[in-house]
Amino acid sequence: FRAVLIVAGFSVLTRFFGFLFRIYLSRELGAELLGVYQVAASVFSVLLVLVSSGIPLAISKLTASYRVTNDRKSENGVTSASLIIGLTVATILCIVILVFRESLGHLFTDERCMLILITLLPAVIASAVYSAFRGSLWGTQNYFSVSWTELAEQLIRIAAFVIMANFLFTTLDGAVIAGLSMSIACIMSAILVVIVYFKNCLLYTSDAADEEDSV
Repeated sequence: FRAVLIVAGFSVLTRFFGFLFRIYLSRELGAELLGVYQVAASVFSVLLVLVSSGIPLAISKLTASYRVTNDRKSENGVTSASLIIGLTVATILCIVILVFRESLGHLFTDERCMLILITLLPAVIASAVYSAFRGSLWGTQNYFSVSWTELAEQLIRIAAFVIMANFLFTTLDGAVIAGLSMSIACIMSAILVVIVYFKNCLLYTSDAADEEDSV
């Protein structure tokens, strides 16, 4: 019940800020630029599915089972394996898009879509990292840690867009800035979840050592 409340509460906050940001974004970009950005974002969503679809759920189940049997080696191994798989797939996808960007660009009706998609590619790689460690944290029931990093991602994205659009890159296309802000947010959330993961590992190792000493 506590886990449901935590996840639901943070989800409401995250979606609320996301809703406000969409309103702000639509006013800043206008109908045309927002449409161009949405086209690139739809391709970005497909890439995310290819990179991380099913990984967090699978990792959480395996991590939970290994945690019950106190199989720390297998628990770390499955997280490492998912990280390698996700990064490999994400890197290949990014390389394909960069190498064949001119050919793939013809699929879009607006040439600006490819540029926006390129600014979103770092977010694809960061999402692969995030998915692997998020699944492990789910498996160890660290719902609060995962939830606040997702909220932090949304807030960082909003802050990054506002700062870049109004102070740093005022002459840059707003849709490109939106793509950059997404990548920055995903990279920061990936860094945060990695920090939380290793902090959790240290705490678990310390608790296990204390139990052995007491025995």
